[in-house]
Amino acid sequence: MKITKKQIRALRAAAGKVFDDDEDYHDWLANCFLGIVSTKDLSAREASQAIGLLRKSIGYEGNVYGSGRRGDATGFITHMQALKIRHLIAELGWGNAGKLKFIKRQTGRTCDIRMLRNYEATKVIVGLQRVLAGGDNDVYKRLNEMVPGEA
Repeated sequence: MKITKKQIRALRAAAGKVFDDDEDYHDWLANCFLGIVSTKDLSAREASQAIGLLRKSIGYEGNVYGSGRRGDATGFITHMQALKIRHLIAELGWGNAGKLKFIKRQTGRTCDIRMLRNYEATKVIVGLQRVLAGGDNDVYKRLNEMVPGEA
């Protein structure tokens, strides 16, 4: 069955809250749905799954169409993990392209910070700390103990 207009509107609205631009959204779509890069190419079932994933990532508790392709929202990144990743990326002075490239290198998929699962966020945090430490274990240990916002 084809995607409905209502699903397209819901998907676009949720994607607008999760992703910074259309390119990030299309990268996520291609990664989660085996090469599909356009909303209109999704089936109704896939659209429901995508809406569910996006809405859970922004904490929407209302009318959710599906449970998501890879489980429930309990596996998504925590607020503290997201803060730590943003802080470490800011310390490195990386832009959006650098951030996405590093996340892909660490997790194997292109997605925004908000779409990471908690175990993927851990991989990204450890990797960013290692990059910042530059091979110095004392600096790495200090970074690992820091709370986001500490200098």
